[in-house]
Amino acid sequence: MTLKNILQHVAINYKDKEKADLFFSKILDLKLQKSFSLNSELSNEIFNTLEQVDVFVYGNNFTIFEIFITQKEAIHSFEHMCIKINNKNEFIEKCKNYGLEPYKINKEEKQLLFVKDFSGNLYEIK
Repeated sequence: MTLKNILQHVAINYKDKEKADLFFSKILDLKLQKSFSLNSELSNEIFNTLEQVDVFVYGNNFTIFEIFITQKEAIHSFEHMCIKINNKNEFIEKCKNYGLEPYKINKEEKQLLFVKDFSGNLYEIK
C-alpha cells in the first residue's frame, strides 16, 4: 500500500481581516469558503495561546488557507509558501495595484519571484 500525503491547508496569522480579504480574494483569486471563531479554551489546548480568534478560510479546489486574525506578532525567518499561478505578469500588476512589491532574485540561470503579503508572510511564486 502506497501512502499519499496531501497538504490539506496552510494556517497563518493576519492582523487585519480587510487586508487578508484583499490579498486572498483580490490578489490570489481565492474564495472565502467559511469563517468561524475559535474560542480561547480550544485555542489554548491546540496552540497554547489563551485567545479567542476569528478564522477565515479562503480556497479553491487545490489550495486552502486558514487565516487567524490576531494582534500577536509573527516572527518570520525561513518559512514561506510556494504558490503556482497562471500568469506572473498579471499577478505582479495586481500586487502593485494594491501596494505590494513583488521582487525577483537571480539564482544561477533562473529568476525567482517572491512577495510578502500585508502581514509579512513570504510567498514564492511559480
